[in-house]
Amino acid sequence: MSTQASALFRMSSLFLGIFFLMLGMMLLGMGLAIKVPSLYGEGMSGIILSIHYVGLIVGAIRSRDLIDRVGHIRAFAAYATILSAAVIFHALVEDQFVWMLLRLIFGLCFGGLVAIFESWISDAAEPSQRGFVVSFYQFVTYFGQALGMLCVNLVDIDGNAVFLMASVVLSVSLVPIVLTRLSAPAPEPFKPKGFRELFEVSPLALTGAIGSGLILGTLYALTSVYLVKLGVDTVGAGGGPSGSPGRVVERLCIDRLCQCWCLAANPRLASVLGAVCLVFRDWWRYGDDLPNRPGTCL
Repeated sequence: MSTQASALFRMSSLFLGIFFLMLGMMLLGMGLAIKVPSLYGEGMSGIILSIHYVGLIVGAIRSRDLIDRVGHIRAFAAYATILSAAVIFHALVEDQFVWMLLRLIFGLCFGGLVAIFESWISDAAEPSQRGFVVSFYQFVTYFGQALGMLCVNLVDIDGNAVFLMASVVLSVSLVPIVLTRLSAPAPEPFKPKGFRELFEVSPLALTGAIGSGLILGTLYALTSVYLVKLGVDTVGAGGGPSGSPGRVVERLCIDRLCQCWCLAANPRLASVLGAVCLVFRDWWRYGDDLPNRPGTCL
Protein backbone atom coordinates (compact mmCIF):
# COMPACT_ATOMS: atom_id res chain seq x y z
CA MET A 1 0.00 0.00 0.00
CA SER A 2 1.36 3.42 -0.97
CA THR A 3 2.13 6.06 1.64
CA GLN A 4 -0.76 8.28 0.52
CA ALA A 5 -3.26 5.41 0.49
CA SER A 6 -2.03 4.35 3.93
CA ALA A 7 -2.62 7.87 5.27
CA LEU A 8 -6.18 7.90 3.92
CA PHE A 9 -6.90 4.47 5.40
CA ARG A 10 -5.54 5.55 8.78
CA MET A 11 -7.89 8.55 8.79
CA SER A 12 -10.84 6.74 7.21
CA SER A 13 -12.99 7.12 10.34
CA LEU A 14 -12.65 10.91 10.14
CA PHE A 15 -13.57 10.94 6.45
CA LEU A 16 -16.57 8.69 7.10
CA GLY A 17 -17.75 10.98 9.89
CA ILE A 18 -17.41 14.15 7.80
CA PHE A 19 -19.24 12.44 4.93
CA PHE A 20 -22.33 11.70 7.02
CA LEU A 21 -22.13 15.11 8.68
CA MET A 22 -22.13 16.96 5.35
CA LEU A 23 -24.82 14.70 3.93
CA GLY A 24 -27.14 15.45 6.85
CA MET A 25 -26.30 19.15 6.87
CA MET A 26 -27.08 19.62 3.20
CA LEU A 27 -30.19 17.42 3.38
CA LEU A 28 -31.58 19.74 6.05
CA GLY A 29 -30.36 22.89 4.28
CA MET A 30 -31.91 22.01 0.93
CA GLY A 31 -35.11 20.79 2.57
CA LEU A 32 -35.49 24.09 4.43
CA ALA A 33 -34.59 26.13 1.34
CA ILE A 34 -37.48 24.50 -0.51
CA LYS A 35 -39.90 24.39 2.43
CA VAL A 36 -39.43 27.75 4.19
CA PRO A 37 -40.44 30.17 1.36
CA SER A 38 -43.84 28.50 1.03
CA LEU A 39 -44.44 28.85 4.78
CA TYR A 40 -43.05 32.28 5.66
CA GLY A 41 -42.36 34.11 2.40
CA GLU A 42 -39.10 34.97 0.67
CA GLY A 43 -38.00 37.77 3.02
CA MET A 44 -38.24 35.72 6.20
CA SER A 45 -36.79 32.66 4.46
CA GLY A 46 -33.62 34.63 3.70
CA ILE A 47 -33.23 35.49 7.40
CA ILE A 48 -33.93 31.94 8.58
CA LEU A 49 -31.51 30.38 6.12
CA SER A 50 -28.70 32.92 6.53
CA ILE A 51 -28.65 33.08 10.34
CA HIS A 52 -27.05 29.64 10.23
CA TYR A 53 -23.83 31.32 9.07
CA VAL A 54 -23.82 33.71 12.04
CA GLY A 55 -23.76 30.69 14.31
CA LEU A 56 -21.15 29.04 12.13
CA ILE A 57 -18.73 31.95 12.63
CA VAL A 58 -19.25 32.12 16.39
CA GLY A 59 -19.07 28.34 16.76
CA ALA A 60 -15.81 28.07 14.86
CA ILE A 61 -14.24 30.87 16.94
CA ARG A 62 -15.42 29.67 20.37
CA SER A 63 -15.07 25.90 19.83
CA ARG A 64 -11.45 26.01 20.99
CA ASP A 65 -12.49 26.41 24.63
CA LEU A 66 -14.59 23.23 24.65
CA ILE A 67 -12.03 21.22 22.66
CA ASP A 68 -9.24 22.14 25.07
CA ARG A 69 -11.40 21.28 28.06
CA VAL A 70 -12.79 17.85 27.06
CA GLY A 71 -10.88 16.80 23.93
CA HIS A 72 -11.82 16.33 20.28
CA ILE A 73 -13.91 13.16 20.62
CA ARG A 74 -16.09 14.31 23.53
CA ALA A 75 -16.52 17.76 21.99
CA PHE A 76 -17.60 16.13 18.73
CA ALA A 77 -20.11 13.92 20.56
CA ALA A 78 -21.58 16.94 22.39
CA TYR A 79 -21.86 19.08 19.26
CA ALA A 80 -23.34 16.27 17.13
CA THR A 81 -25.93 15.37 19.77
CA ILE A 82 -27.14 18.97 20.09
CA LEU A 83 -27.12 19.23 16.30
CA SER A 84 -29.35 16.17 15.90
CA ALA A 85 -31.72 17.39 18.62
CA ALA A 86 -32.04 20.82 16.96
CA VAL A 87 -32.95 19.16 13.67
CA ILE A 88 -35.67 17.02 15.30
CA PHE A 89 -37.09 20.09 17.03
CA HIS A 90 -37.95 21.58 13.62
CA ALA A 91 -40.61 18.89 13.31
CA LEU A 92 -42.08 19.59 16.76
CA VAL A 93 -42.56 23.37 16.50
CA GLU A 94 -43.42 25.09 13.22
CA ASP A 95 -42.71 28.72 14.07
CA GLN A 96 -40.49 31.13 12.17
CA PHE A 97 -38.77 32.54 15.26
CA VAL A 98 -38.17 29.11 16.76
CA TRP A 99 -36.69 27.98 13.46
CA MET A 100 -34.39 31.02 13.45
CA LEU A 101 -33.14 30.02 16.90
CA LEU A 102 -32.69 26.41 15.79
CA ARG A 103 -30.71 27.49 12.73
CA LEU A 104 -28.49 29.61 14.95
CA ILE A 105 -27.88 26.65 17.29
CA PHE A 106 -27.23 24.42 14.28
CA GLY A 107 -24.63 26.86 13.00
CA LEU A 108 -22.91 27.11 16.39
CA CYS A 109 -22.55 23.34 16.64
CA PHE A 110 -21.65 22.88 12.99
CA GLY A 111 -18.88 25.48 13.24
CA GLY A 112 -17.43 23.57 16.18
CA LEU A 113 -17.60 20.27 14.30
CA VAL A 114 -15.80 21.70 11.28
CA ALA A 115 -13.07 23.10 13.56
CA ILE A 116 -12.68 19.66 15.16
CA PHE A 117 -12.37 17.86 11.83
CA GLU A 118 -9.96 20.28 10.20
CA SER A 119 -7.64 20.58 13.19
CA TRP A 120 -7.64 16.79 13.62
CA ILE A 121 -6.90 16.11 9.95
CA SER A 122 -4.18 18.77 9.88
CA ASP A 123 -2.53 17.20 12.94
CA ALA A 124 -2.81 13.61 11.69
CA ALA A 125 -1.41 14.26 8.19
CA GLU A 126 2.32 14.35 7.60
CA PRO A 127 3.56 17.64 6.09
CA SER A 128 4.52 15.90 2.84
CA GLN A 129 1.02 14.37 2.54
CA ARG A 130 -1.04 17.32 3.75
CA GLY A 131 -1.97 18.64 0.29
CA PHE A 132 -3.20 15.24 -0.87
CA VAL A 133 -5.06 14.53 2.39
CA VAL A 134 -6.76 17.94 2.39
CA SER A 135 -7.80 17.48 -1.26
CA PHE A 136 -9.40 14.14 -0.38
CA TYR A 137 -11.07 15.76 2.62
CA GLN A 138 -12.50 18.42 0.30
CA PHE A 139 -13.71 15.74 -2.08
CA VAL A 140 -15.49 13.83 0.70
CA THR A 141 -16.99 17.07 2.02
CA TYR A 142 -18.49 18.17 -1.28
CA PHE A 143 -19.47 14.66 -2.32
CA GLY A 144 -21.46 14.36 0.92
CA GLN A 145 -23.09 17.73 0.24
CA ALA A 146 -23.98 16.77 -3.33
CA LEU A 147 -25.50 13.49 -2.17
CA GLY A 148 -27.43 15.33 0.53
CA MET A 149 -28.96 17.59 -2.11
CA LEU A 150 -30.07 14.60 -4.15
CA CYS A 151 -31.47 12.82 -1.07
CA VAL A 152 -34.03 15.63 -0.76
CA ASN A 153 -35.87 13.83 -3.55
CA LEU A 154 -36.29 10.72 -1.37
CA VAL A 155 -38.46 12.40 1.27
CA ASP A 156 -41.72 14.31 1.38
CA ILE A 157 -40.79 17.99 1.71
CA ASP A 158 -44.31 18.94 2.77
CA GLY A 159 -44.11 16.73 5.87
CA ASN A 160 -41.51 16.20 8.58
CA ALA A 161 -39.66 13.32 6.94
CA VAL A 162 -36.77 15.56 5.86
CA PHE A 163 -36.07 16.51 9.49
CA LEU A 164 -36.22 12.91 10.67
CA MET A 165 -33.93 11.67 7.92
CA ALA A 166 -31.41 14.49 8.48
CA SER A 167 -31.35 13.76 12.22
CA VAL A 168 -30.72 10.06 11.60
CA VAL A 169 -27.83 10.78 9.24
CA LEU A 170 -26.27 13.32 11.60
CA SER A 171 -26.51 10.84 14.47
CA VAL A 172 -24.78 8.17 12.38
CA SER A 173 -21.82 10.54 11.92
CA LEU A 174 -21.06 10.01 15.61
CA VAL A 175 -20.30 6.30 15.23
CA PRO A 176 -16.99 6.34 13.32
CA ILE A 177 -15.65 9.21 15.44
CA VAL A 178 -16.34 7.78 18.90
CA LEU A 179 -15.00 4.36 17.79
CA THR A 180 -11.88 5.63 16.02
CA ARG A 181 -8.44 4.36 17.01
CA LEU A 182 -6.79 7.49 15.60
CA SER A 183 -5.18 9.54 18.34
CA ALA A 184 -6.75 12.95 18.91
CA PRO A 185 -4.45 16.01 18.81
CA ALA A 186 -2.91 17.02 22.11
CA PRO A 187 -3.97 20.45 23.45
CA GLU A 188 -1.45 23.14 22.56
CA PRO A 189 -1.07 26.78 23.57
CA PHE A 190 -3.01 28.90 21.15
CA LYS A 191 -3.29 32.63 20.65
CA PRO A 192 -6.07 33.70 18.25
CA LYS A 193 -5.31 36.36 15.67
CA GLY A 194 -7.59 39.27 14.87
CA PHE A 195 -8.56 40.43 11.40
CA ARG A 196 -5.84 43.07 11.38
CA GLU A 197 -3.12 40.51 12.17
CA LEU A 198 -4.49 38.07 9.57
CA PHE A 199 -4.58 40.82 6.96
CA GLU A 200 -0.97 41.73 7.71
CA VAL A 201 0.10 38.09 7.33
CA SER A 202 -1.82 37.44 4.09
CA PRO A 203 -4.24 40.07 2.74
CA LEU A 204 -4.97 37.92 -0.30
CA ALA A 205 -6.01 34.91 1.78
CA LEU A 206 -8.27 36.95 4.07
CA THR A 207 -10.05 38.86 1.30
CA GLY A 208 -10.35 35.68 -0.77
CA ALA A 209 -11.88 33.79 2.16
CA ILE A 210 -14.40 36.55 2.83
CA GLY A 211 -15.39 36.77 -0.84
CA SER A 212 -15.65 33.01 -1.15
CA GLY A 213 -17.83 32.84 1.97
CA LEU A 214 -20.19 35.51 0.66
CA ILE A 215 -20.60 33.69 -2.64
CA LEU A 216 -20.93 30.16 -1.24
CA GLY A 217 -23.29 31.21 1.54
CA THR A 218 -25.65 32.80 -0.97
CA LEU A 219 -25.31 29.88 -3.34
CA TYR A 220 -26.11 27.22 -0.76
CA ALA A 221 -28.91 29.12 0.97
CA LEU A 222 -30.79 30.56 -2.00
CA THR A 223 -30.14 28.38 -5.06
CA SER A 224 -33.03 26.04 -4.30
CA VAL A 225 -35.27 29.00 -3.44
CA TYR A 226 -34.49 30.50 -6.84
CA LEU A 227 -35.06 27.23 -8.69
CA VAL A 228 -38.42 26.68 -7.03
CA LYS A 229 -39.40 30.26 -7.95
CA LEU A 230 -38.55 29.46 -11.58
CA GLY A 231 -40.96 26.55 -11.44
CA VAL A 232 -38.42 23.75 -11.18
CA ASP A 233 -39.76 20.71 -9.33
CA THR A 234 -38.20 19.23 -6.18
CA VAL A 235 -36.00 16.87 -8.21
CA GLY A 236 -34.37 19.77 -10.03
CA ALA A 237 -34.19 22.05 -7.02
CA GLY A 238 -32.57 19.28 -4.99
CA GLY A 239 -29.78 18.95 -7.52
CA GLY A 240 -28.19 22.28 -6.65
CA PRO A 241 -24.51 23.20 -6.37
CA SER A 242 -21.90 20.63 -5.40
CA GLY A 243 -18.48 20.77 -7.08
CA SER A 244 -16.74 17.71 -5.60
CA PRO A 245 -14.49 16.97 -8.61
CA GLY A 246 -13.72 20.66 -9.02
CA ARG A 247 -12.42 20.88 -5.46
CA VAL A 248 -9.98 18.04 -6.05
CA VAL A 249 -8.71 19.61 -9.27
CA GLU A 250 -8.47 22.99 -7.53
CA ARG A 251 -6.43 21.58 -4.64
CA LEU A 252 -4.07 19.72 -6.97
CA CYS A 253 -3.54 22.90 -9.01
CA ILE A 254 -2.80 24.88 -5.84
CA ASP A 255 -0.16 22.33 -4.84
CA ARG A 256 1.56 22.64 -8.23
CA LEU A 257 0.92 26.24 -9.35
CA CYS A 258 1.10 29.72 -7.89
CA GLN A 259 -1.68 30.20 -5.34
CA CYS A 260 -2.21 33.82 -6.41
CA TRP A 261 -2.84 32.75 -10.00
CA CYS A 262 -5.28 30.05 -8.86
CA LEU A 263 -7.18 32.52 -6.68
CA ALA A 264 -7.35 35.02 -9.54
CA ALA A 265 -8.50 32.38 -12.06
CA ASN A 266 -11.30 30.96 -9.90
CA PRO A 267 -13.72 33.94 -9.97
CA ARG A 268 -13.14 34.47 -13.69
CA LEU A 269 -13.98 30.85 -14.44
CA ALA A 270 -17.01 31.09 -12.14
CA SER A 271 -18.20 34.21 -14.00
CA VAL A 272 -18.01 32.42 -17.33
CA LEU A 273 -19.91 29.42 -15.98
CA GLY A 274 -22.49 31.77 -14.42
CA ALA A 275 -23.08 33.43 -17.79
CA VAL A 276 -23.56 30.01 -19.38
CA CYS A 277 -26.09 29.14 -16.67
CA LEU A 278 -28.03 32.35 -17.38
CA VAL A 279 -28.26 31.49 -21.07
CA PHE A 280 -29.36 27.96 -20.26
CA ARG A 281 -31.95 29.27 -17.78
CA ASP A 282 -33.61 31.52 -20.34
CA TRP A 283 -33.37 28.88 -23.06
CA TRP A 284 -35.01 26.36 -20.73
CA ARG A 285 -37.88 28.80 -20.04
CA TYR A 286 -38.46 30.16 -23.55
CA GLY A 287 -36.89 27.68 -25.99
CA ASP A 288 -36.63 28.87 -29.60
CA ASP A 289 -38.56 32.03 -28.74
CA LEU A 290 -35.67 33.28 -26.59
CA PRO A 291 -34.36 35.99 -29.03
CA ASN A 292 -37.82 37.58 -29.11
CA ARG A 293 -38.18 37.79 -25.35
CA PRO A 294 -37.33 41.16 -23.73
CA GLY A 295 -35.39 41.17 -20.49
CA THR A 296 -33.54 37.92 -21.09
CA CYS A 297 -29.76 37.50 -21.16
CA LEU A 298 -29.85 37.73 -24.97
